[in-house]
Amino acid sequence: MTAKIVLLNGVGSAGKSSIAKDANDHSRTLPACADGCVPGDAARGAAEPYERLRLRTLLQDGKPSVVIKAGPVGRRTMQGMRHAVAAMAGQGNNLIVDDVLCDDEMSEYLSLLSGFELYLVGVFAPLECAGRIQQEFRL
Repeated sequence: MTAKIVLLNGVGSAGKSSIAKDANDHSRTLPACADGCVPGDAARGAAEPYERLRLRTLLQDGKPSVVIKAGPVGRRTMQGMRHAVAAMAGQGNNLIVDDVLCDDEMSEYLSLLSGFELYLVGVFAPLECAGRIQQEFRL
């Protein structure tokens, strides 16, 4: 039986993790969350050299925007997660994957998961909502 994979993609605080948790609670799937692969200090822009991930908030057209840059450790970590997803699916596990795709990561997912039943889901939230959530929880 071919594994089924739902890939949730969207900005931080759009609700991907909540959707994945709820779907996991009501189905026979395993969760795979990018948040679990990123150490908290790196995700919050620790002073560590550009090794893992660096988040920078910029103003674009007067509105806040977040730029995510991965250093060598961050790229290897996230690439390892994508390969782990493929390995788990290869063992027949149905998965719900929660990720924020950057650069060329979608093409890697499409290549790694081409032998499975893959559903791509974009998760969106109004900027005001996502910004409020990030401020309230200091994400």
